Amino acid sequence: MLSLKFTIYEILGYFLPGFVTLAALFVFAWAGFFPHTAMPVAGYSFTKEGIAALLLAAYAAGHLTQGVSNPIANSERIAEKSGKHTALLKRAKEALAERKIISDPDLTFRQVLALAQTWMLNNGRTDDHDVFLYREGFYRGSSLAYVLLGSSLVFRACRASTRVELNGTCYDIEWGFLIFLSCIAFATAVVYYFRFQRFGNYRVQNLLASVCLPERKETGAEAEKNSEDASTSIPGRGKEANEEE
Repeated sequence: MLSLKFTIYEILGYFLPGFVTLAALFVFAWAGFFPHTAMPVAGYSFTKEGIAALLLAAYAAGHLTQGVSNPIANSERIAEKSGKHTALLKRAKEALAERKIISDPDLTFRQVLALAQTWMLNNGRTDDHDVFLYREGFYRGSSLAYVLLGSSLVFRACRASTRVELNGTCYDIEWGFLIFLSCIAFATAVVYYFRFQRFGNYRVQNLLASVCLPERKETGAEAEKNSEDASTSIPGRGKEANEEE
């Protein structure tokens, strides 16, 4: 039976930025196609299908946001250009050469990071790396999402007068208030971008440092558990397939 499992990155990296992006797209559509329509702000009711559709749309919007932001804000490129990790990069190359993983000293920065990540995964040292990765993804996607939200509010302010409906009564929203909200959104985007750079730098540094550490040895409990898993698994089949039987 097929089961869907969501990681923390799915929530932080896709859902949360996706909801902000959806709000921005909604404001863009409202200002662009229905500028004179008073928007209801209460009285909505959602069915289970509606909630599921909203979550799916937010998830898709989050993927779109990350897809656009990845080429724009790339931690590896930023770290390479900054030159902050020159000494650590040199030591990581030496460590990889000592373990006979590489023989070419002219590997690029990203190639060394790829080997470092594989080394980290094989040695089970991913806890800190995962924390940095989740936060990096959240701040990167959210920074772009809030730029979109701020831009949509400016666009809304430049269109016809903004009106909202609450309990059957229409209220005018001053354009200055929309500009104020857009400034908050842009400021949030700037703060989130600096947070993205910080955790991206931590992640790159953690990858390079992991290679310089000695190989992790299994504890007795871990070796026993891995032995049990191997003895109960059927070769050529995944763990989930064996558990179902």
